[in-house]
Amino acid sequence: MSVSGPYRPARSANAQRVLKWVAITAVFLIGFLYVMAVIVGGIGVAPLFIGLPLAILPVPVVIATFMWLDRLEPEPIGFLVFAFGWGAGVATFLAIFLNQGVGALLGVPGTLVAPFAEEAVKGLGLLVFVLLRRREFDGVVDGIVLGGIIGAGFAFTENILYISTQFAELGVGGAVGQFLLRGVFRPFAHPLYTSLTGIGLGVAVTTRNPALKVLAPVGGWSAGVLLHLIWNGSGYLGISILVTYVLVMVPVFVGWLLLVQWSRRMELKVLERHLPAYAAAGWIANWELPALCTFPGRKRARDWAKRTLGDRGKRAMIDLQLAATELAFLREKASRGQDLHDFSQREQQLLGLLSARKQILQPAAAQQPFGTAPIPTQPSGGPPPPVGPLSHPDGVSLPPPGPSYPPSGYPGVPPQDSYRTP
Repeated sequence: MSVSGPYRPARSANAQRVLKWVAITAVFLIGFLYVMAVIVGGIGVAPLFIGLPLAILPVPVVIATFMWLDRLEPEPIGFLVFAFGWGAGVATFLAIFLNQGVGALLGVPGTLVAPFAEEAVKGLGLLVFVLLRRREFDGVVDGIVLGGIIGAGFAFTENILYISTQFAELGVGGAVGQFLLRGVFRPFAHPLYTSLTGIGLGVAVTTRNPALKVLAPVGGWSAGVLLHLIWNGSGYLGISILVTYVLVMVPVFVGWLLLVQWSRRMELKVLERHLPAYAAAGWIANWELPALCTFPGRKRARDWAKRTLGDRGKRAMIDLQLAATELAFLREKASRGQDLHDFSQREQQLLGLLSARKQILQPAAAQQPFGTAPIPTQPSGGPPPPVGPLSHPDGVSLPPPGPSYPPSGYPGVPPQDSYRTP
């Protein structure tokens, strides 16, 4: 009798994951190194020692900004690495050929071809996310964040080219001037252009309107191309860069920030709509809703967990908040008729994670009830929020009964009577 070795699916899956990332990294590096070779072939190696460090400087600021915007439901680090690598390696590699090839074919300067070609290859990276990781691409904020990171990667490689070239032609003064223009005054230019495509794709994955599923991405991409074309075209037509910057780029950037803020508020409303159902079922206590559905409450709850239980407590609170957020987004998708085939399985997984983290936090919370007023069992001034099957064609069942938690709270988090569901 022959005995085969034990089956280890986890190890096999880990090996496949490592090989996948090795292949992806190799593709990104090949694209990036090709662009570096083009630069060296044109101006030599020495300018890279100036261009590369200066191009790196704005990257942490831009990346940190988009990660801050994404703090409600952070994208996996692997997604951010992929997005940056696509922009820095794949998109720049493809853009070189498209800018030169299409420009020569049409007899159009590369400056005017670039907005169309570059926004296409950057947008292609976003389309890869939507097609291959549709479940994790939840909407507009995800489109903004991933599009912004792709744009940041593209700008990083492009800045190496421009700053190095200016150093080779004009010396230190030229390099510093180019860095100030691209790295200080407009480090968000490419991230802004690409995030507009991301907004369009975010609308497409959340709408039920078939026409909007097509028009929104096309419209977002077109807006990015137009803004990019205005900037490039102003220099080509001899219009002052300062005039274009003040009259176009700054107002558009301010409007973009307002749109980002509105989109983040819409994500909070998803939690406000769906988490009360889990509170009614006993998985979440009423007093926990402010610690899940408001940005100040979420931060105060993490601070409390850190003070009370140290790093382990803070990590448990972060996991609890993320599980609750994912539950709300899962139910929101189900309300649109999406991802219904494994809804119950995924809901049970998230409820298991939420319950496990609550077991870590609950004893400390029970010993330190917050506030001085009695904790109401429902929002004051009206009946509890309605709970029932979600209104979409296939229907989604109510959350299963939870363990129910005692009326206590996280110190410093506003009590339930300060919280309102819409």
